[in-house]
Amino acid sequence: MNYDNNRRITGYSHSEISHPQSIIAGFEYGFDKEDNKLFEKRTHDDNKGDAYVYDSIYRVTGVKYGVPNLNATTDYADYTDYEKKEEFNLDGVGNRQTVQTDSTVTTVLVKRHLNHLRLINIPAFRC
Repeated sequence: MNYDNNRRITGYSHSEISHPQSIIAGFEYGFDKEDNKLFEKRTHDDNKGDAYVYDSIYRVTGVKYGVPNLNATTDYADYTDYEKKEEFNLDGVGNRQTVQTDSTVTTVLVKRHLNHLRLINIPAFRC
C-alpha cells in the first residue's frame, strides 16, 4: 500500500504470490486539500477510473466514469474522454434535485416534508 503525507491511501494492488507482476486488482487515488477523492484509477483495468468534482462547500456535483489515464494534475473539466457522466444539482441542504447524464436524461427527485424522498421521476427513454 502507498500513503501520502496525510496518511491517506493513494494506491494498493493485489497480485498472485507466484507471479508478483501479475496484478489481480490495483487502485490509485487522488485527493484534494479537504480529503475529497478526486479520482479512483483501476490499474488492473487499463488505468481507467472515475473522476469527481465538488462545489465550493465540498459536495460532490459530478462524476465521470471510465476515464483513461487519470492523474492528480488534470482538472475535472479537462477529462473529455469517458464512458459515462453524471452531474448533480443540489438544493441548499445538499439534496440532489436533478441528475443529468450523457444521454440528456434528467432524473428529477421530488421530496416531501421532513426531507424524505417521495418520487423519482425518470422521463421516458427515446431511441
